[in-house]
Amino acid sequence: MASASTLLVVFPLFLGLLIGSSSAQLTTDFYGKSCPSVFKTIQAQVCSAVAKEARMGASVLRLFFHDCFVNGCDAFILLNDTPNFIGEKNAAANRNSTRGFEVIDAIKAAVEQACPGVLSCADVLAIAARDSVVAISKRLVLLCIYIKTIKITVWWGENVAPLHTNNSRLEGSNAEFLTWPTTSIDTKAI
Repeated sequence: MASASTLLVVFPLFLGLLIGSSSAQLTTDFYGKSCPSVFKTIQAQVCSAVAKEARMGASVLRLFFHDCFVNGCDAFILLNDTPNFIGEKNAAANRNSTRGFEVIDAIKAAVEQACPGVLSCADVLAIAARDSVVAISKRLVLLCIYIKTIKITVWWGENVAPLHTNNSRLEGSNAEFLTWPTTSIDTKAI
């Protein structure tokens, strides 16, 4: 009888926890009301940094990787050293390996100006890493489109031959590797 009464008490508690926890889901619009401009703010800062230096997009992604690799994505990689604490920023594994801290600092300042006290540094770093990948991808796609639309040529002795032509001087060479993709499958590879 005691076990039945225990079950009657424990089961509703368990059910309440289960139902209560299922309503707290991750959403893409988490900051929709508290900071609606956060994504545009971060995206603008990331695009500015990538425009100044294309490698910065990869550097921000690497910062995020190094942050998440040790004890989860907690933004501890952004912590500076203090007299009593060595932050992850200057830890041996990250020294001379990570860069882009000034970009994250600029992003944090812009976000703090737009939405004071709303975003965590971990969220800023995660969103910045995502936007860095998008910025690099867009830059690469735009570069590929630009290269494909202008007349690209290769120097072959005294003649200049466009890559997409069948020039007799290219016979017997690796010319097939110098042609532009012609099918939609090949184009997706670019």
